[in-house]
Amino acid sequence: YRTVWMNGTGPKPLPGQLFQHGLSQGHFEGNDLVIVTQHFTFDPDGLDDHLHMASSVRKKITERYQLIDATNLRVIITLEDPTFLTRPFKYAFMWSKRQGGLNPVWVTCDPEISRSEVDYAYPGNKYMETGK
Repeated sequence: YRTVWMNGTGPKPLPGQLFQHGLSQGHFEGNDLVIVTQHFTFDPDGLDDHLHMASSVRKKITERYQLIDATNLRVIITLEDPTFLTRPFKYAFMWSKRQGGLNPVWVTCDPEISRSEVDYAYPGNKYMETGK
């Protein structure tokens, strides 16, 4: 289960107070539900359990849920962590309503191309050396 504190309610973390799964606070922007999660602890597998790339206490995840029509929901996720990423990483997917509930519709992509969109902040990174 996940708790999303809405419209400014919920705990007010003390300076330096961190949570393993972060603290999620939500609000509506027009018809979009926006959830911002911050105050994460350091996690050696924090960005992705497949890449095994650490995330820092500076990690921030913003989720935007947009109802497209009666049967489709778009989710846009922006991941920021200036300790390990040189720029925000953004991705999106669609959920389609089917009998029995919402199921994500995944799009097949070339993993090498999708991986090239993430700039990792570490010495020797080709993007950091060339400034691209």
